[in-house]
Order: sequence, then structure tokens, then C-alpha cells
Amino acid sequence: MKKVQAGFTLVELMITLAVAIIVLAVGIPMYGSIVANNRAVAQANMFVTALNMAKSEAVAQGIPVAVCANASATNVTASSLTCGGSGDWANGWFVFQDVDSDATRDSSETVLKLWQALEPGSNVTASVGFVRYSSIGENTGSATDFELTQDETKGNQTRCVFVNAMGQIRTERNACP
Repeated sequence: MKKVQAGFTLVELMITLAVAIIVLAVGIPMYGSIVANNRAVAQANMFVTALNMAKSEAVAQGIPVAVCANASATNVTASSLTCGGSGDWANGWFVFQDVDSDATRDSSETVLKLWQALEPGSNVTASVGFVRYSSIGENTGSATDFELTQDETKGNQTRCVFVNAMGQIRTERNACP
């Protein structure tokens, strides 16, 4: 009776190892791009969520509701939140009832939700520091573009969120024009 040996030869193991190295060499850079793309999509979705929430709350409550750039990343409680006047939204943003339509959060105006600052290397910029919706869901300001960017180390993904004069929101995968 002949004895049968089970196992792999050295050549078979080397070929398997070579194929695995090639697959990893191709797959790892693609994985980094996928992660960066997903991060950019998630950040854009957070911003669009804030805009949609403001619009729907304005209609539901029948009062103006605004999304405002947070003036400071250390402002994390409803009582300390103030609107940043510039178009830099890096400190985060919040939705509040803008009853007097002045785009400034007064102590009597309720904060509906706060979004913390984005992770380091990510940014949201725009020409305005707030977007306000009227009680019928229209944008009370002019059309605005919000550009969400990440630095090179995070994959350099850019998204543009457009809010037109009627308050409609649209997102694109490119830098704002």
C-alpha cells in the first residue's frame, strides 16, 4: 500500500502568496479612496439634514427657523450658542427658532439641534453665516453654495451643497462653481 501525503508544495505556497500580495497592493489604495468618499458623503448628509430639519420645522411650527454657523467650537450648550457672522462653518452649526427673523439667536429662541465641529482637516465654507426658512419653507435669503472639503491626507473629497432662493437643497460631488 502506497502512502499518500497531503499538503502544499513550496511552489504552490509561493504562487498563493504572490497573488495575495498583488490583490492587497491593488485593493488597499482603493479602500482609502472609498473611506474618504464615505466620510465626505456622511459630512454632506449631516449638513443637508440640518437644512431639511430647519425647513420642515419652519413649516410645522409656522415660524422662521434658521441654520446658523456656530461662533465657537467650545459653545456646546444651548445657552451658550451664538451665530458666527462669517461663512466659516468649521465650528459646527445649529438649528434654532428665529422668531424675530434677525439671524441672531436670542435667549428666548429655542435651539432645536446642534451639530459639533467637523473632524480636523474637514471644513464647510460659504458666503453666508446662516440660512433661514420662512413659515412656508422658503429660503428668506439669496441662493447659497456650501463647500465641504477635506485635506489631502483624508482623500481630498469635495462636496457642494446648493440652497436655492426657494429653499430647495441639492448636493454635488464637485467643488462649488
